Amino acid sequence: MLTLAWPLMGSMLALIATDTVDVVMIGHLGERPLAAAALGFNYFILFILFAVGTTSAVAALGAQAVGAGDARGVRRTMRQGIWFALLAGAPCIGLMMLGEPILVALGQDPGLAALAQDYLDYLAWTILPVFLILVFRNTMAAFEVVRPALYFVLSLVPMNVGLNWIFMFGGLGLVEPMGLPGAALATLIAESFGVLLYLVYLARAPRFRAMALFQNLHRPDWQRLKAIVRVGVPAGGLAMVEHTMFVVAALLMGIIGTTELAAYHIATQVLSILFVLPFGLAQAASIRIGSAAGARDLALVRERGRLVFRLTAAAMGLFGLLLWLMPETLMSLFVNDADPKAADLIALGAGYLLIAAVFQLVDGLQIVGCGALRGLNDTVAAFWLGLVGYIAAGVGFAWLFAFPLGHGGDGVWYGLAVGLALVAALALARFHQQTRSEATAFGRLLKSEAPAA
Repeated sequence: MLTLAWPLMGSMLALIATDTVDVVMIGHLGERPLAAAALGFNYFILFILFAVGTTSAVAALGAQAVGAGDARGVRRTMRQGIWFALLAGAPCIGLMMLGEPILVALGQDPGLAALAQDYLDYLAWTILPVFLILVFRNTMAAFEVVRPALYFVLSLVPMNVGLNWIFMFGGLGLVEPMGLPGAALATLIAESFGVLLYLVYLARAPRFRAMALFQNLHRPDWQRLKAIVRVGVPAGGLAMVEHTMFVVAALLMGIIGTTELAAYHIATQVLSILFVLPFGLAQAASIRIGSAAGARDLALVRERGRLVFRLTAAAMGLFGLLLWLMPETLMSLFVNDADPKAADLIALGAGYLLIAAVFQLVDGLQIVGCGALRGLNDTVAAFWLGLVGYIAAGVGFAWLFAFPLGHGGDGVWYGLAVGLALVAALALARFHQQTRSEATAFGRLLKSEAPAA
C-alpha cells in the first residue's frame, strides 16, 4: 500500500511546492497583486477540487477493470474520462470567466476582484489540461504505475519558475512584463506541457501502447460516461463540501479577529503538509480496493481496508504526537520574528495545533475511509455523510463553540474536530456494513466487469 501511496504523496508535495513558488514570485509584484492572486486562486481551487474528485472515478473504475482482467474496460474508462474532462471543463471555464461579478456579489472589493479577473482570464483555461492530466494519471494509477507522474510534476516545477520569470517580469526580453496575468499564463503553458508528457508516455510505454488507449476516441460510450458521472460527481462534491467547511471556518475566524485568522491560516498550512500522507493513502486505498473488488475477492477487499486503516492510524498518531510536542516550533517556521504580532500569532497558532493534534487520527481516517468507499463505487453515500459531517456538524459546532459557548478561535477548531470525527466514524461504519457480503460490496460495480475465467 505504501509503495503505491508514496509517489502519490510526492506528486502532491510537488504541486504544493509549485503553488508556494508562485506565491513567492507574485509577492514581488506587491501586496495588492498578491491579495488578488489569493482571491482568484481560492476561487479557482474549487474547480480544481471538483476535477480531482470527479476524475478519481477513472482510477476506481479502471482499477476494477484491471482486477477483472478487462483491458477493454480500462480503455473505455480512459476514453470517456477524456470526454468527461472536456464536457465538464467547459462550464468550469465559463464560471471562472464570470469570476469578477461573482466575487463582487460575495462582498469582495471591486478593484481587487477586477485584478483577480485579469489573473483568472488565463488561469481559467488551465482547468482543461488539469482535467486531462488527472484522467491520464488515474488511468496509469489503475495499473499502479505512479512514479512517472511524480517525475512529470517534478519537471514542471522549474519550468513554471522560468516561465513566471519570463512572463511576469519580462525575463530574457522575450515579452513585455505582464505582471500578475503572466503568472497564470505560465501555469497554463506548464500544465499544457504536462499533458504532452503524458500523451507521449501513454503512446510509447510498452504496456500502454499495446492497449491502444486512444483507439476510437471519437466514439461516445454513454454507459461508461454515465458510470464516470455517477461515481465521480459525488466524489467531486465531497471534496468541495470538505473545502467549504474550512472556508467557513476561516470566515468565522475573521469575525473573531484578524490575528486569530492569521494564526488559523498558518496552522492550516502546517496541517496541509501533514495531510499529504493520508491523501496519498486514500488514493492508494481506492485503487487497491477497487482492484480487489473488480476480481470479486471480498476477503481481499476487507484485508486491504483493514491494512490502510491501520497504516493511517499509526501515521496520524505520530503526526499528532509531533504537533503535541512542538507546536510553537512549527508555528515559528511560518512567522516573521520582526512582526510585532509574532508572539501572539505563535501563541494562538500553537493552541490551535494542540487541538489539531488530538483530532489527527480522525482527520486521516475520514479521507481514507471515503477513499475506500470510492473503490467500491459507493460515492453517493460518502457525499451525504460528508454533507452531514462537514457542514451540519463541522460548521454548526464551530459556530456553537465559538460564539454562543464563548470559546472563540479554539471553539472553531473544536467544531472542526467534531465534523471530522463524525465523517470518520460514518465512513468506517459504512465500509464495514458494505463489506459484509458480496451483494453489498459489489452491487455498484459495472455489470460488464466480470473476473477473467
